[in-house]
Amino acid sequence: MMLSKAADVRKGDKPSPDDAHVPVALGVRLQYNEAGTWLWHTGSNPGFRCYFISNPATGESLTAFMNAETGFRAMPLLMKLFLGSHQTFWAYLWREGELD
Repeated sequence: MMLSKAADVRKGDKPSPDDAHVPVALGVRLQYNEAGTWLWHTGSNPGFRCYFISNPATGESLTAFMNAETGFRAMPLLMKLFLGSHQTFWAYLWREGELD
């Protein structure tokens, strides 16, 4: 697994200011915010969603498995509750609350 930036991303046809905060590594995605560099990844199957985010420098992490296609909507509240509201969760904002 590569934990450094491997490539830039673009969420649509045109570049977005948010793109700079969520580059691609190999095996995971990265998020740069006020609390440092985070690793994150999402997953989905019909009827299920999952998400993990981890900060190797601080040891903080959150993993959630949701038994609903709409379960990803709970992530902003869970991240603020368990990881603190002192930071911007670019990964969620960049995804606009959606999974693949």
